[in-house]
Amino acid sequence: MLTRQFLQKIFMTSEALYIVVFDLSKDINAHPTVADSTGEHTHHWSNLQFILSFILTVYSHSRDVKKNMEKGVHQPTILIVGTHKGELGETEEEQNAEAQKVFGKIEDAIKDTPYAKHVLQYFAIENKLQDTKDKSFSDLKEVIDDLMTTLEKPVPLKWMRFRCDLQNLREENLFCPFKEIKTLASKNGINEQTQLSHLLYFLFDLGEIIYMPDKDLLRDQVVLDPMEFVKIVTAFVTVVPPNLPKPMYRDAFKDLEKGILAKDLLRKLWNIDIGKHKLDIDKHEFLVKLMIELGFICKRETSSQDRSQEMQSFFVPLRLAFNASSEVKPVPDDSQSISVYYDFKGYLPDVLFPYMIIEFLNNFQKKGCDPKLRCNHAELYFDQFHHVTLSLVKFVTKKDERPFLLKVTIKRKSDLQKLRKVEQEPDSEACKQVLSTVEKSFQPSQDGGRRGIQFDRCIPCCCSDKSEKKHIQFLEDFQYEMLPCNGDGMDVKRYKRLFEDEIKPTKLTETDQVDSNQLEDKFNKLNDDLSEVFMKLKRRYLFLRCCLFEHIELQVLASQSSIAKSLFNELYAKQCIKPTDVSLLLEVVKLSENKYAEDLVKQYMEDNNVQNVDEQKLSPYRKRLCRALTQFDPNELNKVNASYEMESLTIWDVVFALESKKKLADESQKERLAELLGAIPKEILCADS
Repeated sequence: MLTRQFLQKIFMTSEALYIVVFDLSKDINAHPTVADSTGEHTHHWSNLQFILSFILTVYSHSRDVKKNMEKGVHQPTILIVGTHKGELGETEEEQNAEAQKVFGKIEDAIKDTPYAKHVLQYFAIENKLQDTKDKSFSDLKEVIDDLMTTLEKPVPLKWMRFRCDLQNLREENLFCPFKEIKTLASKNGINEQTQLSHLLYFLFDLGEIIYMPDKDLLRDQVVLDPMEFVKIVTAFVTVVPPNLPKPMYRDAFKDLEKGILAKDLLRKLWNIDIGKHKLDIDKHEFLVKLMIELGFICKRETSSQDRSQEMQSFFVPLRLAFNASSEVKPVPDDSQSISVYYDFKGYLPDVLFPYMIIEFLNNFQKKGCDPKLRCNHAELYFDQFHHVTLSLVKFVTKKDERPFLLKVTIKRKSDLQKLRKVEQEPDSEACKQVLSTVEKSFQPSQDGGRRGIQFDRCIPCCCSDKSEKKHIQFLEDFQYEMLPCNGDGMDVKRYKRLFEDEIKPTKLTETDQVDSNQLEDKFNKLNDDLSEVFMKLKRRYLFLRCCLFEHIELQVLASQSSIAKSLFNELYAKQCIKPTDVSLLLEVVKLSENKYAEDLVKQYMEDNNVQNVDEQKLSPYRKRLCRALTQFDPNELNKVNASYEMESLTIWDVVFALESKKKLADESQKERLAELLGAIPKEILCADS
């Protein structure tokens, strides 16, 4: 199951129909028996929680897509299908009544949630009957057929030819260099980089390729066969151990159960027939690097005598099985430790814990200091003075039962020689860095503009220290010294002192001036971070190109090699932005409505006392145009293309082409565009014009 969750970010798309299927004959509140690398055991989720997790996974791994007005459905659309209806009673009426009770429990569980609107309909079917004898099954088929029409999109003929060529190439190749992809596209009449990028994303959404240009190793490589790629991953996280006759491999497999993968074992696993493409780790070393970049494994730092190729190994947190008997209980902090809890609003995907372990090991691993790892508990080295404990703890609050909260504990190491008279509390900078690392591990859930997981920082209130039912206090950004509780208060000055960023003076004296080189480095990092954000969001580069049309030369915007980073570099070269003036960046990220990007710029300004010089660097028309295009209904694109005799793939491409040819230079041309965009975009574009 962990492997499935890890791979979902690659395969899930908003423009799809999802069907969640479960067995109606099983008690929805019971905990099922599942199998993992350690064998069979009772899972900590109930059957209902499994169903809810699938619904929430679809929602979290998808992007905001406009409601399909014709069908009146929200995308992605989810259908809930219960099977084995015949086991619910003797008559059809009894069976339907029992099925509705189960569906009612699901509806109650998702009521008032943002993803409830994506669940369109419930079906109870008897899977032992032929579809012609089961009306519910026939109704399900009709609904699916009808919904699939909402996903239909006209595809240019040259795209289909390119697709056929890729399928032929897939027979002998798992990966294909991007240069060859461009050559193949050019042979089919696809010469523009923008169109090729749209085409590859389209095939990625269909599940026919893996195209992830935001990943360094996949920027120059396209995975031609996603299912074969899955076999590469499952080769070392599989539940069933392969038949490895040599004792040395059996011992290595025992280490793998502890989350340690020997490179020699990986070589052996990849040489086993895992599909039509044979893999040799010596010839495909970049696969190891790719597994590291995608977060499946991380390097294990070993002692000097173990540094030979044969002795190299990796940590594989996905191999750590859940042990219900080792459930972690909340323990109060002492003077040397402090804990922050994360509440994921009822949805804590199992895969998140391995992500965090990988993030910490990649950043803070120390040679010879192996972490203590379980799938629900990890003790990790942080620095010479601190270590970090990550735990999944179960909470029953006064309102409801929360499946699990994540507990992050930063502990100052004890002085074994007792040279310190008083043990010190954790260092503030260490505390802030730990939380930053934890929250960075949440970001992959938002790759490609996905909604991602939602979380709140919290702690158990002191009022319920001795009670099994906990009252949770939410810490927000650690800005408070006291949190309210039934007319009284809980003192949280320690959290504010250790975690809140220092308040900077509004003006710097000469002695406090930040070194210009240091500020330049921070400015460059800001640009790198923003570039990464815009790289990960599928349509955001097109927004950025439109937004900066008045600030950057046309040849740069039209360049096939242009990416967000090149546009920011161009702004810097033209002195539109500089370390002491990022007003234009702030205006752009506000307009993009990307909260994370906006927070990056604001944090840079606050940390370095950079003032907002001018918030009017974008023209009023430019702002209105970007807002209007954001509200455009893609279903109207064919009408716009027909009017301008174009074959553009997005409205952003239409407007860029028009502006490039100076066909939006006068008011009449702008009015024509406004009319074609539709009522809401027109109202935005024409406001105060």
